[in-house]
Amino acid sequence: MRFFLRMISKLFGPLGAGGGALILAIASTVSYLLGWVRDAIFARTFGITDTTDSYFKAFLLPDTLLTIFITGALLGLVIPLYMKARKITEEEGEKTFGTFFFVLNAFYASAAILVIIFLDPILRMAFPETSDIQMPILREVTNILIFSNLFFALSNFLGHFLLAHKRFFAYSVAPLFYNLGIIIGIVFFHRELGIYSAAWGALVGAAGHFILRLIDFLISRERFRFSFDFRNPFFRELISSMWPKVVALLVLQAGFYFFARLGDGVLGEGRYSAFQYARNLQSFAVSLFGISLATAVFPFLAEFVAEKKMEHFIFRLEKSLRQILFLAIPSAAGMILIANEIVRVIYGDQSNNLLTVAALIPLALSIPLESVNHLLVRAYHVLQDTLHPMFASLLFLAVLIGCSLLFVFQFGLGVEAFSIAYFLGFLVQEAYLFFMLSSFSVAFPWKTFLPNFFRMLWAVFFMSIAVFVILFLLRDSGYIVRFVSAVSAGGIIYLSSAYLMRMPEVTELAIMKWFRKSSIQENHGEI
Repeated sequence: MRFFLRMISKLFGPLGAGGGALILAIASTVSYLLGWVRDAIFARTFGITDTTDSYFKAFLLPDTLLTIFITGALLGLVIPLYMKARKITEEEGEKTFGTFFFVLNAFYASAAILVIIFLDPILRMAFPETSDIQMPILREVTNILIFSNLFFALSNFLGHFLLAHKRFFAYSVAPLFYNLGIIIGIVFFHRELGIYSAAWGALVGAAGHFILRLIDFLISRERFRFSFDFRNPFFRELISSMWPKVVALLVLQAGFYFFARLGDGVLGEGRYSAFQYARNLQSFAVSLFGISLATAVFPFLAEFVAEKKMEHFIFRLEKSLRQILFLAIPSAAGMILIANEIVRVIYGDQSNNLLTVAALIPLALSIPLESVNHLLVRAYHVLQDTLHPMFASLLFLAVLIGCSLLFVFQFGLGVEAFSIAYFLGFLVQEAYLFFMLSSFSVAFPWKTFLPNFFRMLWAVFFMSIAVFVILFLLRDSGYIVRFVSAVSAGGIIYLSSAYLMRMPEVTELAIMKWFRKSSIQENHGEI
């Protein structure tokens, strides 16, 4: 019992970058596995129809509000500013974070109330192609999700406060409750509530998301104060710095809105749902390998910059980049090769799922690029540079819209047009970010990075051959057998190849050794 309590105490306590990344990776894996269960239940229950299109479109407006008032401030800005304030005095840090928390959440709540009041004309103007039958569904689900995002607003602020103090557990585990809420809502209430069961489940899950982080906050000794100090210099710096970040984040929402409209007006029923199903699969790898590692390393990058240890900063950045690509590149290759098997295992054998397969194959190409994007954007933000990520995101949107229109109207492509454009947009965006990174005082260590990168590509090549052979030999077997066999063989060949080529990332997958080594190094201020 004492051992169990010590483990719980350690999990809820501060962790190093290695331990934080481990907790984030495990929790992200479980959360996205639950996400796959959620999507499987959702797809098998509701299919791919204009009703599911309405459900997915309902996320756009609430998520836009959350981006403007909350997410734009949290991703890369609040933690560095809070840490700068704490370097003055702890009291200044407590007041500063309190101002961030209470003012921005008040702004979100006020905007949400106005949107709810004028929701019907807003939706009719935003989605004129939506039928009179689907408009009530779009309106009611949007209403529910606005309240759901209020819990997310509060929870995400608490999560970043905990993250600033290297408390990773509640930050990592909270998303499990969101997926569980949707699963429970659909399984037990879909007959009575229809597709609204998923929306109400999302609301309950978001409440659980908030409650867990609130518990961790109350357990910790760290606090922030109630404050509405608009004159706080760090708050003013936040407001002046966050607008480029907000623009950058809204670009992705604008892209999804563009495709929702394109699906309604040109491509036809179910296309937007098929893309969202495919993106949920693609996002598993992005979250597991990109977001988890980028989030874990972020407070350490911020510390290095605050202490002006730029060599430490660039060393950690290059190491994290290799770690992400080592896992993201084979994930992309594997998802392309077994896209048909993945979709059939998760979403079933319905004929409509061919649309999801068509969207997933080109969309998987963007896994390494989007994963790296989370790291690079955070790196720019700790360097107090929000303009370059904003310009990069605008390039992404221009390529996304231009290529989508070209592929649809010039080449006659369907749902796969947006997936290809999505990949090309991220390709241009990452090229821009890497090019501009050279403008900083410490050069990126390409001589260290490139040899390891090319060895990764060789390992992926060997893995791809193994997966292709397995799929060919088992072509007459069931899709579950093909899926399990291909994943197992591909994983073994990839790791074996990486080991034989002495790639350092293989030793970093030895979890306990990695955890102990990283914890010791971070506690002693090493890299």
